[in-house]
Amino acid sequence: MKRVRYILLFLFFLLVELFLILPQFGGSRRMGPSVGLHINETPNGYEIFREDQASERWDEQDPPEYYAHVLLYTWPGPVWAMFEWNERREFRFDQQTDMFSYEMGFKTDLDPEITRPIAAAILNFAKQDPQMARYRPGAGAFTVFRVDRLLATLWLWFLISLIPFTLTVSICAIENQMQDSRLSSRKAQGVCIHCEYDCSGLTSPICPECGHNHAQAQSA
Repeated sequence: MKRVRYILLFLFFLLVELFLILPQFGGSRRMGPSVGLHINETPNGYEIFREDQASERWDEQDPPEYYAHVLLYTWPGPVWAMFEWNERREFRFDQQTDMFSYEMGFKTDLDPEITRPIAAAILNFAKQDPQMARYRPGAGAFTVFRVDRLLATLWLWFLISLIPFTLTVSICAIENQMQDSRLSSRKAQGVCIHCEYDCSGLTSPICPECGHNHAQAQSA
């Protein structure tokens, strides 16, 4: 019975911990970075640079002709990452809403005839970019098996189970210590360790009151 009680105690601590921890991980889907792209039309085609690198190539007084941004989606998010080792990714880019130009400081939507060749150039550029290429531009959503997520999940579950395991073992040790102290005290008084009947002077090890060995604890 003790083992069953300790197992139930461990499961109780584990559920309480999960109840407190899981809400802290957020939603089930998350959006990755939004990558801004600067685009300039040249005689040789479209020149495209990432926004975080554009300052090296563009004069701030001479802004690019077009601007676009792509969204890198990743799901499942942090909560389901504890149970799911496949990661779905998606390179999302809408040429009608995610591409525009600036004229006289105002944002201007582009005609579809203009956006189509620019969108094709953006896809080619994204396929060469180390970060964006991991999302397979133009291929739609896809699934990737993450070995690192599997290892991280196993490590996370080990850490999560360590706290309730430590609490359960501590309670077990404290209870055993208290029981040993109680049995030692009863033995010293000459009474049955089970029912506290006075067994001093008895020649038989069996307690006449409860029928157990008055000096030996029963196995759990």
